[in-house]
Amino acid sequence: MHKRVEKLLKNPAIETEFQKHAAWKEKSWLRATPAILVNGYQLPENYKIEDLRYFTEFTIDVNPCRVAGREQ
Repeated sequence: MHKRVEKLLKNPAIETEFQKHAAWKEKSWLRATPAILVNGYQLPENYKIEDLRYFTEFTIDVNPCRVAGREQ
């Protein structure tokens, strides 16, 4: 492993962030990305986000560049 990477991995702030991510993964049950969440629930694998129009009365913006409500 590159020495710079080793140094970063030993940084307490980095370790704390990894622990936060691990706790969030356990709480959310999410194991892979991308994951589509609807009102805090993961969309089942047998559906696509476009399928939501059959279950809702609102418009769905399907923009693959949208992350956490921000355009990239």
